[in-house]
Parts: sequence; structure tokens; C-alpha cells
Amino acid sequence: MAHVRYVVIEHDPSASLWKASNHRLVSGALDPSFIEAVPDARWARSDPFGAYRRVGDQGEHDEPSPHVVYAALAYRAELADSSDKTKLFHMAINVFVNKFGLLGWFGEEFGAPVLPERPVGGLVRLAPDTIIGKDARLRGIDPATEGKHLQEQLMLHQAQQESARLGLPPPRPGDYYLEPKELILPSELRFQRPSTDFVRTGFSRTPYYERDDEIYPYDDVRRRYGLRVVFDPEHSATGVIILPTREPISMWHTLTGFGDHVGVRYLNRQLNGVSPLVVAGEDEGRTAGWDCPSLLKAVHLMYFLDLLTNVELKKCQAPGCTEYFRARPRSTPQQYCSRPPGKKQSKCASRASSAMHRERERRRSDGA
Repeated sequence: MAHVRYVVIEHDPSASLWKASNHRLVSGALDPSFIEAVPDARWARSDPFGAYRRVGDQGEHDEPSPHVVYAALAYRAELADSSDKTKLFHMAINVFVNKFGLLGWFGEEFGAPVLPERPVGGLVRLAPDTIIGKDARLRGIDPATEGKHLQEQLMLHQAQQESARLGLPPPRPGDYYLEPKELILPSELRFQRPSTDFVRTGFSRTPYYERDDEIYPYDDVRRRYGLRVVFDPEHSATGVIILPTREPISMWHTLTGFGDHVGVRYLNRQLNGVSPLVVAGEDEGRTAGWDCPSLLKAVHLMYFLDLLTNVELKKCQAPGCTEYFRARPRSTPQQYCSRPPGKKQSKCASRASSAMHRERERRRSDGA
């Protein structure tokens, strides 16, 4: 029997997600309903792995990676049993989202839309209702006119590239016209929560809602998640992406953190949809990345990558501290937050050391 040798090539993971420059809590300070991008936010592609480093490669000035901050946020969600703690949790959500972006609850709850059936022999195109302007802000457009024209121009451009690659005569612009039956408007989209998958997991695809068979129209889901169908030919072969601009706070209260209780089935379920990706690099080179459909998937991938290198994600043991840190197993386990740059120990370790010193002094006094 032949033996197959698997070679694992280490590379820095990367992903690309749209992120707004600023977000806000809406519908009340004490009980917000949503976290959303502000109307004049600027949008740009962001790599959640930009702050992720292997433990041995971390520098003194590196900020915590998203999955470490996520773990602390999930712990705050578990503690949110009073109005004061809930308010602090909501404020922490706003800080997290402004730094890293929305988690991706839309994809967890609904996933891909249900397209209307059309008697068309070839492909159909979804018309965008939004473009990202030169100022990086979202601007609404009429999908039936401007959106249709953008898709026709993209079809022509793609055909020109293919003809050049094959050495064929260039296509005629007049051949790339979308008939009404070939164009899908955003208002025609429908959404359905995913069905239960007993074969692979024994669970529904996500545990964050009660399963139902209802078909949700685009406008209903748009109000819940602030959906925009954005023209994005650079990052989508179909020319468009569905971009959520808000998330219900109720979904954030279901956060589950990392730790000893994280089971194999749970982690595999969270990694569903994540896949390796070949990325075109500089000078026509190629590098390896990851196709992460959401920040939520990315933070679980970071935790998975830590597991592969025996890195533990641990909660600080100092009373009142909700922070987490990454550490390799060692003979003397680390118990407190890592020290900041230029310091011998963290504030948590210093407080714990001072408390133990006072306790020893008290015992000596009592013994005397």
C-alpha cells in the first residue's frame, strides 16, 4: 500500500471583508436594537488577519487579534444579567465593530438568497441598487436602469478579456444587452432560514434562531440587516455582493466564547464555509489565503489555527478582569494578562502580586 506524504506549508492567513469606518448603536442607549454603519461612513476592504500573529512572532506593540477581543466580548455577553452590565456589553460591541467590523450575522441567519425562477437558457444577472463612490461612501442607484447598465458593461468587459485570452475577435458591444427576463431586481430576492442538517452535524446550520419555513421578502430582510446589493466587480464574478450594514443586537447576545468547553462539533460547525484560497500576489505571483465569508468565521479560524500550534486562549484570573490572552503551554502556566510594552508585568499581575503580599503580611501579623 502506497504511503502519501502531506506537506504543510506555513503561510500568513489573509481574508478580505468590507468594513465601514464608523458604527453606532440605534434605538436607545440602554436598550439598542441595532449596531449599524453611520449614514456617511466610508467603506473599505479590511483584512481581519492583519492583527493576527503566531505567538512567537508577536511584537511588544502588537494589538490583540480579533479572536482574543471576541473571546472577551463573548464573556461579557454571559455576564450581561443586569442593566449596568448589559450597557457595558453594548458599549463593548460598538468598540469591537468600529475596530473590526460587523460579525456577519446575516449570513448565519439567512445565507444566500433564493432567486426567482426564470425561463432563461443562459445566466441571469442581479442588478445592483448601490455603488461605492470615489469618496468610499455608499450611493443608491436605480437597479432597473443604472444597475442594468453596469451589469451590461461588466458582461462586455468579461467577454473582451475572454476573447483576448483565446485569441478570438473582440465581441460587439451591441451583443451584450440584458432582456427583462435576464435581469433580477433586488426586490425580487427572497430569503429562507437554512434547513436542518442531521447528516453532517445533527443540528441546523446555525443555532441562533428558531427554525421556520417562512419565505422572507427582500424588504423585510433589508430592514433587519440594512442590506444593499453593491456593484463590486473586483471581488465578485457576478458583479455584485449583498452587503449588510447593520446587525440586530439580539444576535450578539447569543455569542459563544472559546475555552475548554469548545467541542469539536461546535468548532467544525463554525468553520463550515471557510476554505483555502489562492490569491494573486504581486509580480504575477500567487499566495495562499482563506475564503472567510464573515468576521465570525474568521475569528473561529484564528482559534483553529492557534489549536494547530498548541496556543491556548486563556482568561485572565485577576478578579474583575474580563480580558483574554494567548499563551503556549509552559511549566508555570500564565494566569494574568500579558505585560504591556516596557513593563515587567501587567496591571492584573501587579494587583494579584500586591494582594498576595498583603495577605502574607496579614498572616504574619496574626501569627505574631
